[in-house]
Amino acid sequence: MGLICLLAGLGYLYRVSFLYQLVSFVRLGEIAATSLSLLVLGGLCARPDRGPMRLLFGQASAGWLARRMLLVTLVVLPLLGWLRLEVQTLHYLDTAGGTALLVLVSMTVFALMVWGSAASLQRIDDARADALRRERESELVRLRLYEAGVIGIARLDEDGVVREANDRFLALVGYSRDELTRGELHGRTLAVPEVAERDAAAARLLATTGSCGPYESALLRRDGTRVPVLVGAAT
Repeated sequence: MGLICLLAGLGYLYRVSFLYQLVSFVRLGEIAATSLSLLVLGGLCARPDRGPMRLLFGQASAGWLARRMLLVTLVVLPLLGWLRLEVQTLHYLDTAGGTALLVLVSMTVFALMVWGSAASLQRIDDARADALRRERESELVRLRLYEAGVIGIARLDEDGVVREANDRFLALVGYSRDELTRGELHGRTLAVPEVAERDAAAARLLATTGSCGPYESALLRRDGTRVPVLVGAAT
């Protein structure tokens, strides 16, 4: 259906009757072609998260490139063809001259599109590389802090089990690395009831914003004693 509407539109634009005349006795009028085109376009846009429209409406570089190329393919090129036809109709150029002009302008348009797309993709790649560099630097700082033992650092999974911890944190809570490896160290075993409400508020903030703290809290050591701590967390 979309192809039929496209052919009909080109037929009316270039005044070529066989493109909008489906068979010898059936003719697709301008209003009908426009209405069907809008119907097809509306059907595609009704589900932007499925099929080819998911790529077209995507925010990634692929979607941006697809939108730019479709604009040139479906709008600019037909207009260039119409302009070439009008120039030849007014006898400004002959067939060979009109064809040469069309090819020259088309090459220029495509060259500009390729150049602009390449420049934009280069900026995207540079931004991605810069983000990866900052992420590596941040990870390196975190690793140095983890290994230096200046502060206690631990990583909990979604179930609250402590999966990683540096020596400083293990010494703070009184657990061994073997107990950590066996999965015996859990957030619930470290929780102190007196600060449970404060910890819950921090957990809600962490789930909402991706970070919380620092705030004053306490941890329950393996021997049952409590140790005051300053807690901060990030996902």
